[in-house]
Amino acid sequence: MYLENTWKVSRKALRIVSPYTHFESAFQPSFAPFGYENKSSDDYFSTYNSIKHDRVKNIAKANINILIRVLGALYILNLYNRNERFSLDEDRYGSKINTSLASDLFAFSVAPLEDIVKLSSQEDIDPITCVYRIVRRESGYAFKVTYEDNIGEVHSWEIYNISDGFQAWAKSLVSQKINPDDFFRTLGSNILEQLKAKRIVSVDAIKLKNRYYAEISK
Repeated sequence: MYLENTWKVSRKALRIVSPYTHFESAFQPSFAPFGYENKSSDDYFSTYNSIKHDRVKNIAKANINILIRVLGALYILNLYNRNERFSLDEDRYGSKINTSLASDLFAFSVAPLEDIVKLSSQEDIDPITCVYRIVRRESGYAFKVTYEDNIGEVHSWEIYNISDGFQAWAKSLVSQKINPDDFFRTLGSNILEQLKAKRIVSVDAIKLKNRYYAEISK
């Protein structure tokens, strides 16, 4: 099975969060819809085939347990196929993630970053059971231009480019004193005209803050 080999789908777990459902043990604290043994009472695929071939004899197998597991499996597949990526800005812990998305019944877990100190609520999370994970994107370097406009107000503007040459240049000038005339001559830009700047106050090379995202944990 492709999803089992590439994604360990049998380990992906969900929590039931609807206030209108009450299960003492079967689905608590979480359950893995695809994590069933063949021919067991949780094997909804075999149950489906049994009912299809002999509805009268096997109709009792169509119970709440099977319904919840089928819905959970469909929910996980929909999340996988939608493959959505959510921006968390600077939220490295993922507190902004809606772990239910469009569901009123299920919620999924999110694998935290591996190289940061975990919150107490994240310490017991097994990444392999998580449908989503948090990833970090290194934002790189930029130049911050502080300038005065024609009415005397002071503003700032960031100049950013993803090219390797620009990034190496900006990185080399972090914490260095930058001459504005030399900077704009090297940049070869008419940005001063665009900004309608009367006077350049300073030019500084800066390390931008990293950005974080939540994505399917493929």
